[in-house]
Amino acid sequence: VRENLQARLSYARSYGRPDFTNIVPNSTIDEADLEYSSDPRQLPGRITIRNTGLRPWKADNLDFSLEYYTESGGMFTAGAFAKEIRDFFGSSTRIATAADLAQLGLEPGYAGWELVTQFNLPGVARVRGIEFSARHSLAPLGAWGKGILVFANHTRLELSGSQQAAFNAFIPSSASWGASFSRGRLSAIAKWNYRGLQRGGPVAGVDGFQYSQARTTVDLSAERQVWRGIGVFVSAQNVFNVPEVLLRYGPQTPGYARRYQTTTYGTQLSLGIKGTF
Repeated sequence: VRENLQARLSYARSYGRPDFTNIVPNSTIDEADLEYSSDPRQLPGRITIRNTGLRPWKADNLDFSLEYYTESGGMFTAGAFAKEIRDFFGSSTRIATAADLAQLGLEPGYAGWELVTQFNLPGVARVRGIEFSARHSLAPLGAWGKGILVFANHTRLELSGSQQAAFNAFIPSSASWGASFSRGRLSAIAKWNYRGLQRGGPVAGVDGFQYSQARTTVDLSAERQVWRGIGVFVSAQNVFNVPEVLLRYGPQTPGYARRYQTTTYGTQLSLGIKGTF
């Protein structure tokens, strides 16, 4: 468009094959030990059936973006995209009925168990989104900004289609932002990472889905050159040890009963020496 403004428009047709682990014939029956369970909602067990006839999905993809470059080396981009997916993968988790068992060739005694399988969805699943990113030096603000670079990016998705669509690979809202500093032999980066509420697979017991709760983590790293081509570095991931929280709920699940599991991994620290020879 101009020397420092570029527009991109692209179309692509793509397809995705199912994982081999999802199409290799296999049936797994896990029986619950009801003798020691006091929960009246406890199901007798779970039956997992792999669908050997699962077909690849096909998608039409349309992307548009604008990129603006500043005279001092900064970059600002914004874009929009749309994907229409046919034969998209769907996940089914339900309470097995006598008709389900007869179709799968299983004994009627498994009625009332949890039944899990995958299939190709009819119709079209759609993914639409917008994204932007920015990166710029603070040097134009004065001597104090020399060596400081700030950055940010954000992606937001709108997912539509069957309620059984396996959208667990898509995060509806995600972002990261931070700053890097480089002066002399020292360089450092501080980065914030945001992951919005992410839907996982269906859960039969609550007539709903499993979700990963939204969370924001902070990563820090620093490096100092101690000799020509040799430096020492230290990095810390998830500095504040923000836990990963899984939720399980449906339309009728009260707020206090949605939390299913909380996992903390601690802060991961790395210290080392690296060199270029």
